[in-house]
Amino acid sequence: MEFDLRRAKQSDVESLLELRIELLQEVGNIKNQEEMERVRSANKMYYEKHLNNGDYISFVAESQGKIIGTCGLILIMRPPYLLNLLGIDAYITNVYTIPNYRGMGIATALMDNCIEFAKSNNVGRIILNASTDGKSVYEKRGFILRKSAMELVLNG
Repeated sequence: MEFDLRRAKQSDVESLLELRIELLQEVGNIKNQEEMERVRSANKMYYEKHLNNGDYISFVAESQGKIIGTCGLILIMRPPYLLNLLGIDAYITNVYTIPNYRGMGIATALMDNCIEFAKSNNVGRIILNASTDGKSVYEKRGFILRKSAMELVLNG
């Protein structure tokens, strides 16, 4: 099956929303219609704002005019450190392929696009949270598991 890769644009917001909702439902983050509507509304505002101002870069895989996969990249500016003297990190998020299209190299191709974008924009480090299904894709790209990450949920 052939597919094309490209950077997402504002006209892709509805498709990005659908894939985002599917991903969150698949991982058990959305449990009912009310949660879905709240998350959809919040993501719509996010995409409309951040796709335009360049805070969020998304690549999509498209086949026969339909978006079948996506991968997002958030650039993070932080104080420089020895291994990243420009202080530019990236966070990869929202890596998702529609189930019927999995196993065709789509997520790998999308990840490669994100990595190349990061390299060409002087990113010193890329971080992500890996699902069990996606772990091998990331490891093949050189990602390593770190056990030092922590989080504090403030409004969950």
